[in-house]
Amino acid sequence: MTIDRINNDGDYEPSNCRWVTRKEQALNRRNNHLITFNGKTQTMAQWAEESNISYHVFEHRINRYRWPIERALTEPIRARIHPPPRLARLRVYLSRIWDRL
Repeated sequence: MTIDRINNDGDYEPSNCRWVTRKEQALNRRNNHLITFNGKTQTMAQWAEESNISYHVFEHRINRYRWPIERALTEPIRARIHPPPRLARLRVYLSRIWDRL
C-alpha cells in the first residue's frame, strides 16, 4: 500500500491523503491516456482489462494501427498462425548446431 493524494494539486495533508494499492495509484496520474466510449471514461489500462485484452495489444491497436476505439475494444484477438520471428530464428540456429554434431 502507498499514500495517494486525493487531489493531485493539493498538499500532502491528512485530509487529502489515503492509502491505496499501487494499481489504484497508477490510475491517478496526470499522464494517463483517458478514453471515452459509450459515455464511460476510463484509462487505456482499465479498458484493456475490462475487454480482456492485453494493454499492449490495445495500445498498438489505438496508436500504431489507428483503429477506432470501438473496433480496438471489440475485435477478437486472432491466434498466431506463424511462430514469432525470434522463435523461428532460434529453430534455425539450433538446427545448424545440431547438424554440426
